[in-house]
Amino acid sequence: MSAITVSTTISSGRRQIVNVRQHTLLMAKWRVLWVLVVFAAIAVSAMGRIAYLGVFQPVSHAASMFDALLPDRGDIVDRNGVPLARAFNAYSLWYNPAALGKGTPLVRPSREIARELVAIFPDLDEDELTGKLNSGKPGYLRRRILPEHANRIHDLGEPALEFPRE
Repeated sequence: MSAITVSTTISSGRRQIVNVRQHTLLMAKWRVLWVLVVFAAIAVSAMGRIAYLGVFQPVSHAASMFDALLPDRGDIVDRNGVPLARAFNAYSLWYNPAALGKGTPLVRPSREIARELVAIFPDLDEDELTGKLNSGKPGYLRRRILPEHANRIHDLGEPALEFPRE
């Protein structure tokens, strides 16, 4: 009874099952890693695009989301639909003698420009306007003008007369 017993079971089947399980787990880990790499690449490219737009693109006229989403004010009308009050952009009339660069600030004579401005705004003094235009100093010629008046002044064709919004 002192015989040596030799196992007759084949052990290679168990090893193959363990190897398949390890290979499957390794493949799953690689797939998860690739999904994370792709997600990270998308996130980095999105953040890069946001940073690029924030640094290199100009700001639009509406700097805040509140201003961008705020609707325009409607007209106040009576029961017949006749407007009682309107909301519109107000402009100023600004004289910029440096608009044409060096040389004369106006294309036409200042007396003629003043006469045409008095035709648009009868309450202005022609001599006073001529003095302001001849002085060569930038400044407001009139505040809070209507868009219709701004269009008529624009039709005069003087680059030195500008219309900043109020």
